[in-house]
Amino acid sequence: AHGPAQLPDATVTMPEDVLVAIAEGRSTLAEAVKAKTVTVTGDREALRRLRTLFRRPSSAERKVASRKHE
Repeated sequence: AHGPAQLPDATVTMPEDVLVAIAEGRSTLAEAVKAKTVTVTGDREALRRLRTLFRRPSSAERKVASRKHE
């Protein structure tokens, strides 16, 4: 299914550039919340658990992946 969840445990709202900065490791969610560029609502523990589902690839893994796209 697409679109918003019917009953989300937590929501995170941010502009695309903030998401990209976090994904690229130039910022963290905590920094973005502190800077008020991200809005977080709901169960903070659910949000912490969500973080464990995603892992940023190591520098070596990113280099290998970028070579595949050349």
